[in-house]
Amino acid sequence: MLPLAAGLLIFRGVYLNSVPASVLPADAAAALFDTFVRFIKEGRKEGRKPIAPDRLARLFRRLIAGAGLGSPA
Repeated sequence: MLPLAAGLLIFRGVYLNSVPASVLPADAAAALFDTFVRFIKEGRKEGRKPIAPDRLARLFRRLIAGAGLGSPA
């Protein structure tokens, strides 16, 4: 779990620095990232299996790239 936490902390900084302010304000980008990460943290605290990190990363890539969440036509 420690490598995952360290990776998320590093990725948070990279993500916040890469999002242009004209697209998304910094505080909104931070809130978006923290909301997704919260499910991983709370799931571990309560003993539930957290969302698979690879699925979470895939979701972030799709949201940032602008691809829809549905399957391609």
